[in-house]
Amino acid sequence: RNILGWRSTALQAAADRLAGRLPRLAVERFSAPLTPDLFARDGFHPNSHAHSVWGEKIAALARPLVA
Repeated sequence: RNILGWRSTALQAAADRLAGRLPRLAVERFSAPLTPDLFARDGFHPNSHAHSVWGEKIAALARPLVA
């Protein structure tokens, strides 16, 4: 879990650097707390409930752009 956490942090840092170089990229960070009910049995990956929550948030951000 620690190794995967470190890797996740490194990947996020790389994504943040890339986002800074792309002028048309919009980045929205969700502030929902990461509670145990959002994780799969492995305790690392998101479960279907987490994907549903994130999908709703992404759709809310996208609706004004396609309306």
